[in-house]
Amino acid sequence: MRLMQVLKTLSLKHKLMFIMMLTSSMAILLMVLLVVVNQTINSQRALQQQLITLADILGSRSTGALSFDDPETGAEILQGLALKTDIIYAVIEQADGKCFASFGETSICHKPYQYKVPQLNNPAITFYWSALWANEMRVSRDIFLDHEHIGAISIVSSLNQLYNDLLNYMLLMAMIALCCFLVILLICTRLQKLVSDPILNLQQTMDSVSKNRDYSLRVTNSEANELGALINGFNHMLEQVQLRDNQLASNKTNLEEMVNTRTSQLVEANEKRILWLESMARFLKHELKNSSVGIKTSLDLIERHISETQKVDVYLGRARHSMGNMNALLQSAGDASNLEASLYKEQQNRLNLGEVITQQMQTYVSIYPEVPIQLKCQSGLIILGNATRLIQLLDKLIANAVEHCDHIAPIEILLKRSEQNVLLIVANKGDALPKNKQAIFDLFVSFKKTQRKSDDNFGLGLYVVKLIAESHQGQVTAYAQPAGTGAIFEVKVPLIQENSV
Repeated sequence: MRLMQVLKTLSLKHKLMFIMMLTSSMAILLMVLLVVVNQTINSQRALQQQLITLADILGSRSTGALSFDDPETGAEILQGLALKTDIIYAVIEQADGKCFASFGETSICHKPYQYKVPQLNNPAITFYWSALWANEMRVSRDIFLDHEHIGAISIVSSLNQLYNDLLNYMLLMAMIALCCFLVILLICTRLQKLVSDPILNLQQTMDSVSKNRDYSLRVTNSEANELGALINGFNHMLEQVQLRDNQLASNKTNLEEMVNTRTSQLVEANEKRILWLESMARFLKHELKNSSVGIKTSLDLIERHISETQKVDVYLGRARHSMGNMNALLQSAGDASNLEASLYKEQQNRLNLGEVITQQMQTYVSIYPEVPIQLKCQSGLIILGNATRLIQLLDKLIANAVEHCDHIAPIEILLKRSEQNVLLIVANKGDALPKNKQAIFDLFVSFKKTQRKSDDNFGLGLYVVKLIAESHQGQVTAYAQPAGTGAIFEVKVPLIQENSV
């Protein structure tokens, strides 16, 4: 459990290295163990075979000594084992089990351990391990002469040489295993990158995105497996986040622009409202003062000439006229205020401006029979607007043209298309425009000549024209006639196509 906890704390690279090296090391160790065990068994079998062969040779050479009961010859035969440094001792026994001759660590003839020598074609593993534990190997072979058992020979050999050979072999295997371990380490170091590099690259990109908030980064994908699917999924997630981030940024920018635009509009409207109130106050002060003076003078005169009925009627008429002017002034100011407040709340619809103006022409002919009015209208001009307000705009322009025309040249009305706009032009010959042409569209401004100014003119007509044009996303402009004797008023509103929704 502790090892598993330690493994969980390792990095992916080290964890892969540990798993591959552990697996490879276990396989190498198991292979080395099997090879060493096999080599041990084969070495024991080879040593046993050598001892059996040696015992058979010595037994066949000692048949004569046993037959003639010549122990000295038997001992000389066994002295040939002196060249074998690993032979501990050897004994030749007679058929009755008595010691006949011996060689080795004791001169006392004694009977060696009795055991049955295993067959070479079916070695007993327990035998070999017991022999290794005893540090010696014993073999016994019977001696026959003409198929008659005449004795036996036993040889006991040390296993020191076998131990030395196995130790050298184990050192060699250890060196080979170490070399294999180093080669596997090198290969694992290279191969683990196939798994770790894409994941580490993915982690680095994730850290960079988290730190810098840059969702435009992408992970390079060269995999066609589960890692590739993971990287593709991560890139797709970044793409979706980037798209939403861009949308939020775009919405934020649009919202800021809308707020700024609306703020500017409110500031401008507030300034206009303040200017309107100031102009209204000045105008009302002036006009109401004039009307009140007229009423006061008329009342004083009535008081002085109370006995003169004819003069009283004249003075009462003047007082009534002044009161009428005051009522007309208050009514006009109220209408202008209500119009400005309601224009932008009214619904606008698709309409054919040419048809609206053509239908209204009959009304103008009947109202102003003394002034010729001409209309040139281009068909198929569709705008988004309010028909009632546009008729009101045209009424104000026609009334203004009639007021300032020379009653000789006709008033011209022209409706045409100009790029993506509709132009409504009203032109007349007569009074010239002032130098500051745009000022005539301000509140309570009139450019009538004094001798021709009517009492009910308060300078609201062209101001209403401007309000209506702006409520239709348009504008109105005044131009002087080429000869300077007359005016041209041009109203421009956006055009929409017939198939627009």
